[in-house]
Formats: sequence, structure tokens, C-alpha cells
Amino acid sequence: MEERYCYIEFEFTDNNNFEDLKYIFEIIKDTKNNSIKRDDKFWIEIFPKYALEKFTFSNSDLKPNFNTAQETEINWHFYSFIELLSIHYEIQYIDLKKIKHDNGLLLYDAYSYPYGGRWPYRVYKIF
Repeated sequence: MEERYCYIEFEFTDNNNFEDLKYIFEIIKDTKNNSIKRDDKFWIEIFPKYALEKFTFSNSDLKPNFNTAQETEINWHFYSFIELLSIHYEIQYIDLKKIKHDNGLLLYDAYSYPYGGRWPYRVYKIF
């Protein structure tokens, strides 16, 4: 029987950003799928500057030594985001790959998608 996974399909405009995303994805995948504990210093050191600049940090957080986003309703707190992806999502990360020159696909297995079933999910987002 062929395995069916949930997925997010997305568009990207910069190949270097996709390669950075792939690198971070593999670390988050390893962390989540193998229940590895990593400290704040680890996370802040592996993310590229251009990505960290988009997140917010609280006063008590370990912060990068450059300006980051101001807290608004639409900005994510960096460590809450990391905790969500690496601990709290009830999923197993499967793969992140290019499917065309400017399209990517993130595959994951939802442990308990609503009511215990599986369902393919598609989202288009331009990065």
C-alpha cells in the first residue's frame, strides 16, 4: 500500500533561500522526529540573518546582535515558533523538496489529523 502524506506546496523566488530553508528543515526534522533537545544558542546560530530579522524576541531572550522585527499581531516570537515546529506539532516531518524550478513541497505525516484521519493539504505561499 502506498503511503499518503499531507503536504504544503509553495512557491519561492530565490534558490538560495530555498537551500537555506532545506538546511533548517533537515535540522528541525531531525530534532522533532528524534526528540532531540537543543538550546536557544543552537537555534539562533543556525538561522540566517535575513530570517531572524523577521522574528520578534522578548527582553529576556537570547537575541541576535542586530535589529529584529517589532512585536505586532502578525510577527512570530522566534523561540515560540521553534518550540511549535520542533516539539508541539503532532506530525512527523518527511521531506522538503523542489518539484519545479520555483515550487517546493513539504511532506509530513499528521499523527492525529482531525479525528484521527489523514488528508492532503495544499497551501500556496510566495517567499
